[in-house]
Amino acid sequence: MRRLTPLVLFLLVSGCDPVRLPDPVIGGGGGGGGFFVSDGGGGAGGGSGGPNFCGAAQEQGVTEEGPAPAAITGGTMVALRGGGFVVADPDRARVWLVSSDFQTIRSIPLAASDEPGRVIEGADGLAYVSLRRAHQLAEIDFTTGALRRLPSCELPRGLAWRAADSRLVVACLGGAIETIDPVTATRTPLITSTRLNDLRDVVVDGARLLVTELRSAAVWAIAADGTVSALASEPLFELEPHVAWRAIAKPGGGAAIVRQRHRTSTLPDASNCSAYGGFATDVRSSGGGAGSGGLRNVVQSELLTVSGTSSLRTPLSDAFFAVVLPVDVAVSSSGRVAIVSAGTGFVTLLEPGQRRDLHVAARGVDTQLTSVVFAGESAIVFTREPAALFEVRTDGVVQQRAVLGGGASISTGHELFHRATPANVACASCHPEAGEDGHTWPFFEGARRTPTLRGGIGGTAPFHWVGDMTDMNTLMGNVMSVRMRGPALTLEGVQSVEDWLHLQAAVPAPSLDAAAKTRGEAVFAETGCRGCHVGAQGTNNATLDVGTGLALQVPRLVEFAWRGPWFHDGRMQTLEDRFAPSAGGVMHGDTASLSAAQRADLLVYLQSR
Repeated sequence: MRRLTPLVLFLLVSGCDPVRLPDPVIGGGGGGGGFFVSDGGGGAGGGSGGPNFCGAAQEQGVTEEGPAPAAITGGTMVALRGGGFVVADPDRARVWLVSSDFQTIRSIPLAASDEPGRVIEGADGLAYVSLRRAHQLAEIDFTTGALRRLPSCELPRGLAWRAADSRLVVACLGGAIETIDPVTATRTPLITSTRLNDLRDVVVDGARLLVTELRSAAVWAIAADGTVSALASEPLFELEPHVAWRAIAKPGGGAAIVRQRHRTSTLPDASNCSAYGGFATDVRSSGGGAGSGGLRNVVQSELLTVSGTSSLRTPLSDAFFAVVLPVDVAVSSSGRVAIVSAGTGFVTLLEPGQRRDLHVAARGVDTQLTSVVFAGESAIVFTREPAALFEVRTDGVVQQRAVLGGGASISTGHELFHRATPANVACASCHPEAGEDGHTWPFFEGARRTPTLRGGIGGTAPFHWVGDMTDMNTLMGNVMSVRMRGPALTLEGVQSVEDWLHLQAAVPAPSLDAAAKTRGEAVFAETGCRGCHVGAQGTNNATLDVGTGLALQVPRLVEFAWRGPWFHDGRMQTLEDRFAPSAGGVMHGDTASLSAAQRADLLVYLQSR
């Protein structure tokens, strides 16, 4: 159910007058009709709210318009060699073709279910867009606007152009990497490795490929002979790699990667605000950086530059607090770096001896930055709402250059989910693309594996592994307002988050043997699994001890194939571990007497859900 407020925050901007924007500041508030409560109650015109918890009091009204927008993926734009820009817009299911002078704009419609992602240029004037849900690539002629679809491996994410043989290189979620001849549409499997999974980006680096995994943030090098090797990850205080948002090819070779790192030591009790250390409401404030207390130390960002076999890491911490959800990066021919922060609305410019954080706003309205490229030495930024292009010049002037149109895509739930809190994290920091980060977090109350939020969470309360969050209002108060040090939300604001999340579709299951799936479904019923894992979501919402020593929520089976490691504490590193004694034994389904073939069929069925 989409809930509207009378205050319309969205302003469709026209005109291109250059303005010098102020230094980055997060916080502040708007007028009535808010979704946050102030210190004693709701804002003027706002709904009733709960306690303020640890969060800073803020008020802001946001309207909702258009279909539920997709979770931010970032990296959906390319600057063509001959001039002009191609922008994939998953919110409006189209591709924009924009001339180099920003005066001519063409819209190429796509199917609503395509979910356009990465964009690259192939032969001159031909752009390619990964259509993640369609298992296809779109070839678009920049001059004529003609669109042609090419088949690809399932769930294509990474996309690169190999000029040496004029072929596309595609990396897909399940670990497949293939090349495609765009002339004949011939697909050639390049590598299938059990070491690769959850692939995100692929970069052509001479004779080798560099590929990244989204959740683990691992970086792999694939030699011309198919040998796969991992690039070592250097320690950064007590922070480990965590979510690789974007990897691109650098001019002259190598790759630039923006990713997060997460804290490895035990996190404080969420009910104890003082345990989180001192907080500031301005993300630029000093203190709380690496090595000190506070939740701001839990998730930080870094720029990883890979060249040859070496890598140089630049932590985007301390003075770089504004970089929350670093969803895209660009490098100019002179070596200037631009990083966009979807959580704050800032673009960070890095050059020798200088760093600048510049706020990109449309007449005072915060935007969500999703993509950045360089045109010469100017950074061109795409904002998802409004759908617009901004130029960030070398002198620090930010100028809106084009409003693309296509209708509004506004959602309070989407905005709150991606917004940075004063603790320098967003919900999407641990739930990228509304899914999960693959990590087991060392909370004070015990090890807890991040659950996915896709595939419909409505009607699955209570929440959290031990079922102690009776509804979404309790969950948001505990997690966003306390653990994340964010604002307290009104009931309407909480409902908007739940509504938006409920509409985020699950990642499709891999295509597996249909006969094995049918046999496995029968085993699933015979072993008693269906007694708890019922319905489309695969849960009866009960809190039970199934032999693991702790009463836990019956988890949904949504996206089961993609969610390793499994169980509440990540104890199942492989699917076969499901049948180990630590999985609960006879209290967790009558699986002890299953044959090897029956176990294999059961796992195929679970992965196919």
